[in-house]
Amino acid sequence: MSFQLDADVRTIFEIPIGKERLVQFLSDPRNYELYMPAVESLNLVKQLNNGKLLYEWNLKIEMPLLQPIDLLIPTEFSRHDAPKAATVIIYESSDESANNRMLCRLELEETGEERTDITMDLQLVLQRGDLESINPIVALVGKAFLEEQMRIKMKDIAIGFLRYGVEAICDMDVAAAQVA
Repeated sequence: MSFQLDADVRTIFEIPIGKERLVQFLSDPRNYELYMPAVESLNLVKQLNNGKLLYEWNLKIEMPLLQPIDLLIPTEFSRHDAPKAATVIIYESSDESANNRMLCRLELEETGEERTDITMDLQLVLQRGDLESINPIVALVGKAFLEEQMRIKMKDIAIGFLRYGVEAICDMDVAAAQVA
């Protein structure tokens, strides 16, 4: 019997930074590695025939009652810009048969001078042969408990990433102003 763990969160943030500055920051994969909790590394694998870039995320997710869950997840990067509309940045697994899949979708909409709303959708799907293959204790705590704990952890990751990212952008801007 196959087991699938599916957890997703949607979080909306109002960020006191202009959209273009945020798009620049969020389009650089190095910033996910530097500022997103649980990301051990994010490596460019290759450019695909469709022009998209394939990245491999190495995640280490700390969970209550369990050993950390280590994941390698391939994702394709895309960015969609529309004049006078939202910009969408997406890292998404395209292989539906993969055991580990992820979606990280950020929609940025400017709401005023130096103000941007970001809607962040973060989804992880783990597919295994059985519950115990993730960790033997999973069979005891149950799938629903584990999915809820994963959602809580993912929300913490999303909030942490944007908090640390905004702090980094502000620090960079202060440093640039001091040099000028």
